[in-house]
Amino acid sequence: GAASVTTLAIGKQPPLERAASQPWPTDPILFEVSSSHEEGGQRAYLASTVEPLGDASGTVTALRVAATDDLPDGRRVPKAGTEREIPADLVLVAMGFTGPETDTLTGQSEAGLTARGLVARDDDFASTLPGVFVAGDAGRGQS
Repeated sequence: GAASVTTLAIGKQPPLERAASQPWPTDPILFEVSSSHEEGGQRAYLASTVEPLGDASGTVTALRVAATDDLPDGRRVPKAGTEREIPADLVLVAMGFTGPETDTLTGQSEAGLTARGLVARDDDFASTLPGVFVAGDAGRGQS
C-alpha cells in the first residue's frame, strides 16, 4: 500500500447532509470518507494544483499547490504567495464532469440534446445530424 495519501479539492469541504439547493433527484455534493481516509489519509480543501515537479529523468517528485482564490466571475485560481510542495511519487488527477460543452455544437448546427444536456444519440451512437456520431461522456454522461 501507499506510505501516505493526500486528497486535494479545489472547493470547500462538502456538507454531511444534502443541501436544500440540491433537492432530489439531483446528485448531491456530500462529504465522503474513502478507505484511504479511514486509514489516515490527509485531505486539503481550497487547494489548487499549480504544477507537478519532477527530477531530471521526468519522474514526479512533488506537487506544487496553493490556496484557492474565488474570483467574482466564478473562476477559481491559485492564490499568489501561498504555494507549498507536497512530496509525491505518484499523482492521480480526477476532475469533475458537469456535462459536455455544447454551445459551439448547438450554435453551429441543429444537433439535438437530451433532457440531461447530453448530445442525443441512438443505439448506434448516431446523433440527430447525418454522419455525426457521439461517443463517451458527451452521449452517456459522466462515467
